[in-house]
Amino acid sequence: MHDLAEEYLYSVHMSQHLLLSLVIPPMMLLATPTWLARMVVGSGRFYRMLRVLARPVPATVLFNAVVVLSHWPAIVNSAAGNGLLHYGIHVLVVASALLMWLPVAGPLPELRFSLPVQMIYLFIQSIVPTVPAGWLTFAEGVVYRSYDVPVRVWGISVTYDQQFAGMIMKLVGGTYLWIVIFTLFAKFAAQSGEDDRASGMALDRRAPVRTDPDGSVLTWEQVERELARIESVNPSERTE
Repeated sequence: MHDLAEEYLYSVHMSQHLLLSLVIPPMMLLATPTWLARMVVGSGRFYRMLRVLARPVPATVLFNAVVVLSHWPAIVNSAAGNGLLHYGIHVLVVASALLMWLPVAGPLPELRFSLPVQMIYLFIQSIVPTVPAGWLTFAEGVVYRSYDVPVRVWGISVTYDQQFAGMIMKLVGGTYLWIVIFTLFAKFAAQSGEDDRASGMALDRRAPVRTDPDGSVLTWEQVERELARIESVNPSERTE
C-alpha cells in the first residue's frame, strides 16, 4: 500500500490516510488501559495542555486543518519525493487523529464527552471533509503532478484516480463516521432505558397511567413484576 500510495495512485494514498486517521487511532485509544494512559500523560503541563486541546473546537480545528493541509497540492507533490516529509506528515495525521478521537474513545474518563455531545462532534467531523472531497471530484485537469506518471496501475487514468480518491474521502470516510454515530446512539438509548427503569420512571412521560388514588404512576418496575407474576400462573388459571 505504501509504494502504491506514494508513487502511483492517489486513491490508495487517500485510503491510507483514512486508515491512519479514522481506524487506527481509535483502536489504539480503546486498547490503552487507563492506568497506562495516566502514566504516559502524567499530571503536569502536558496533561493540562491535553485538557485544553481535547475540547470540541480546538480538536475539530486542529484535526481538519491537518486533513486539508495534508491534501494540499504543494505539500503532496513535495512529500512524494521527500521521504522525511512524507513520514512527518503521517506522524502529524496520526497525532491529530489521536487528539480528535480522545474525547470519544480515549482511556481518560474525564476527557470524554457525554454521548449526545460525541454524536454531534462526530457529525461535524463528517461534514468538513466534504470541501476537499468535492474539490478533488470535480477538479479539471491534474491536481497532483507527482501522480501523473506514465505507468498507470490497473489502467486507471490520473483523472479517474483523483475522482475515486474524492469519493473515498467523502463516502467511505463519512459512512464510517455515521456508523460510529449510530452505534453511540444505540448505546445512549440503552443507557437511557436502564436509567428510567432504575429510577422508576413512568412508562409514558407525556400521559402517565394513574394506578392509585394518591396519583402514583405505572413504572417499569411494576410492569416487570406483573409480567413475571403472569408468566408464573398456569395456562388454565390464566383463562379463568
